[in-house]
Amino acid sequence: MPLQRVFFDTNIICNIRWIRSDATFENGFYDYKSQKFIKMDEKLRADCVALRWLIEKDDEFYLQFVTSKRVEQEILRLRSHEKRKELLEIYSSLKEHFRISQLDYLDESDLPPVGLASAQLLHRLDFLPQKTDRLLLVDSVRMQCHVFMTTDRKTIWKYQGPLRGLGINVQIPSEYVSGLLPPMSPGNIGLLPYGNIDDVLGK
Repeated sequence: MPLQRVFFDTNIICNIRWIRSDATFENGFYDYKSQKFIKMDEKLRADCVALRWLIEKDDEFYLQFVTSKRVEQEILRLRSHEKRKELLEIYSSLKEHFRISQLDYLDESDLPPVGLASAQLLHRLDFLPQKTDRLLLVDSVRMQCHVFMTTDRKTIWKYQGPLRGLGINVQIPSEYVSGLLPPMSPGNIGLLPYGNIDDVLGK
C-alpha cells in the first residue's frame, strides 16, 4: 500500500465529533452534550464507521492526516460556543497527532507535485458553488495531499470527475476504505472492526 497524505475538510472534523460520541451507529448516535439521539442515514453511517477505522489504522497503512488553518477559521465562525470548543479540540488534536506521530511517514519523493499555482487553481475551480470549498481544495493541493476527504456529497464530492481532471482526488471515507480493502463495499463497511478512537485523538 503506498504512503498517502489525506486532507480532512471541515465536515470531516464535524463527523469526528459524532464518532467520538457513540460506538455503535445503529441508526445514528446519542449526543451526550445535547442529550438527544441524532438520526443518521445509511450513507453517512458508513462514512462515519469508515472514518473511525481509518483514524485508528493510520500507522498500519502509513496514512498522514492533515488539515489547514482555513478549517480552523471555519470552525471559529460557528455560533455555538460548545460545538466550536469541541471541534477546535479535535482540530488541535489532529495537528498534534500529525506533528508527533506522522510527520516522518512521507518524504518529498512520496508527495504529489504541487501543480498549478494557488491563484490559477482557484480560478479553475469556479465551477464549485462555494468559495470556502474552493479554498480548502487549494489548501490540499498546496499541502501536496494525495486525497481530499469529505462527507459533503452535495457540494464537493459530486464534482469528483471535473476535480480529478485538475489532479484533485476527492473521496468520501467509505469509498476510500473500499479502495484499501477491495472486498469491502459501502454497504458492509459497518462491519469493520474498530478499537478506541480516543487512543489516537484523546478525549
